[in-house]
Amino acid sequence: MASVRTSLAWLAFVLSVALIGSVTPSFAAGLTIGNGSTFNIGNGILHVPNDIVTNGALTSTSGEIRVGGSWTINGAFTPGSGNVSFIDGQSPITISGDNQFYVFSATTSTGKQINLEAGKT
Repeated sequence: MASVRTSLAWLAFVLSVALIGSVTPSFAAGLTIGNGSTFNIGNGILHVPNDIVTNGALTSTSGEIRVGGSWTINGAFTPGSGNVSFIDGQSPITISGDNQFYVFSATTSTGKQINLEAGKT
């Protein structure tokens, strides 16, 4: 999995480009945001075809997060007015942790089972 902690300079560059619409960062192996780390996609698009695990903080001002795997929030997620889209990829997947989505969507052409953690989401 990609780690925000080990590649923060690269992510800052890619995200600054993504915010003007030129590049969409993609993490094919998944994305883990470490303890004490903050990842703000602003109004960009983040594409992760596998799992997202947040032990730090994930923020979207008005951007879109596309995730194909499970979504685990052990830290904090601030959706702003952004969209979280669960796309084709792994199935079944689990959405766990304390989550509040501004816009939530699930789109599939192959069928996808989404499990929600009881009492959390």
